[in-house]
Amino acid sequence: MIKVIEEELLTLPEVKRLLQEKAKRMELSSTEQLTLDYATKFSKLEAEDAKTLLEKLLEFGMKKETAVQIVNILPENEEELRTLLMMEEKFFSGEELKAMIELIGKFRLKSSS
Repeated sequence: MIKVIEEELLTLPEVKRLLQEKAKRMELSSTEQLTLDYATKFSKLEAEDAKTLLEKLLEFGMKKETAVQIVNILPENEEELRTLLMMEEKFFSGEELKAMIELIGKFRLKSSS
C-alpha cells in the first residue's frame, strides 16, 4: 500500500515533465503511462511557462486550485474565465478579468510560436 507523504497541485505541463523525467529513469506503470499520454495530449504550455503563469495568476488573489485549472484550460475570453472563477469567494473586477485574459493570451501566443 502506498503512503501519501505530501500532496501538491500541479498543472498538466508539470505532470507531463515529471513523468517524462521518471520515464528516463525507469519504466512507468500503466497508470503513469496513461497519465503521461493524457498530459501530453492536453498540455498547452511548456512546464516552465505553466509555472510562471500560475505564479502570476496567484498574484490576483485566487485559490491555487482555480489558477491550476486556468493554466490547464487557458480560457480565451472573459466568459470562459468567469466560469472558472465561479469557484472563488472573491469578486474580480472587469479590469482584473481583462488583465488576466491579456496575461493568458501572452502565454498562449508564446506557446504557439
